[in-house]
Amino acid sequence: MLLRLSFFVCIALASCKSSRPDLDHPRPVLAGLPGTIFLRDSLWLDQNEISNVDWREFIGWTAHKYGIGSPEYLATLPDSIFWLTRADLSTEPGHESYFREPPYNEYPVTGITYEQALVYCDWRTERVREAVFRTPEEKAKMPKGFRYRLPTVAEWEYAAGAGLDIQKHPWGFVEFSEKSKHCKAITKACLPPGANPEQTFGLPRGSGAPNRYGFSDLIGNAAEMVAERGVAKGGSYAHSLEESRVNSRVYYKKPMPWLGFRCICVINN
Repeated sequence: MLLRLSFFVCIALASCKSSRPDLDHPRPVLAGLPGTIFLRDSLWLDQNEISNVDWREFIGWTAHKYGIGSPEYLATLPDSIFWLTRADLSTEPGHESYFREPPYNEYPVTGITYEQALVYCDWRTERVREAVFRTPEEKAKMPKGFRYRLPTVAEWEYAAGAGLDIQKHPWGFVEFSEKSKHCKAITKACLPPGANPEQTFGLPRGSGAPNRYGFSDLIGNAAEMVAERGVAKGGSYAHSLEESRVNSRVYYKKPMPWLGFRCICVINN
């Protein structure tokens, strides 16, 4: 079974502590939810976008349980045909298969439907529960109930705003001047500080500088699905600067090469 335990469960649960750098009071600590950062209340949001290799773990588990060729397996496959038409990727390694080639392991998974993202969240919930509840000691460290889902618009905007006044800082960064926007033009890709301004498609997750809450790539890279069907947030390499504001929305009707997602975990004690 293709299950990358380093993503789902840390070897030592104590090493999975999440943090939010700008909190003045002691930060909450919850072992067993690797890859997440405390957002607020009972919410823990993924630090980064779900990647190709994460999605391949989902596919591998499904193939192991139901068999290759089963309806369940076929339902997990992304639509990656559009990458074959990208002439600008002709010199890139693995351009013929963005989803499957190792050079793109850590790039955001794209080409998936809203429904597939929901199924992934449910699948991840069950796999994490299996992993952290294997012993009484591990079970005692986790709350009785938790589940992964897509963030709401309000939750996503709270994370992307990073405690700033988004009227003054509409992209969630204090330092985001014209010089540091890394936008090729107002109608081209807008990527966060630290990103390559010459990039013409997505970047590996975590390439952009994290915001004050520690979340990476909420603005730029891949636009992100939220709980509201057909709505994505944060813009992408394919969107304008204005479309990438914290309070802006991008709309979609089908899988797109610029559209990905991240999960949020809700704790229910």
